[in-house]
Amino acid sequence: MNDSGQTRIMLLIGCLAMALMGMGESHHEAILDGDHPNFKGQWMIQEEDKSYTATLNDVGNGTYTWQQGSIRMSSCHNRLCQGTWHQPGNNREGGFEILLSETLNQAEGVWWYTRVEGNASIPPRQWGGNFTWEKRSASLPKHE
Repeated sequence: MNDSGQTRIMLLIGCLAMALMGMGESHHEAILDGDHPNFKGQWMIQEEDKSYTATLNDVGNGTYTWQQGSIRMSSCHNRLCQGTWHQPGNNREGGFEILLSETLNQAEGVWWYTRVEGNASIPPRQWGGNFTWEKRSASLPKHE
């Protein structure tokens, strides 16, 4: 691998680490491929026992109505997206992975805990569940 390839890999690793640690919150820290979907709008998220609404920006960061939750998209490539979630309302956080439909308005995925209250030693993907996303609305187009 040449120096340019190594530099690019190190940059991607650094961006992913910053996104997962919640640094640089005012920037778009998600690692997205050139044809990334535009997440901007409201999404209905359905778990086995509950549903709630997420309001996301174009790169997939935003809030949701369950337990004062927030979502941070960390990577998206070929419709497979990964990120983290945080819920101050019940003091929990974790990760998720979704696969968007070809129309980019629905997704199926899995979520998992990485921390529950003071227990931060939960292995990723050990505890969690499945969920679906469905885009409810997009932002209105800007008038020029």
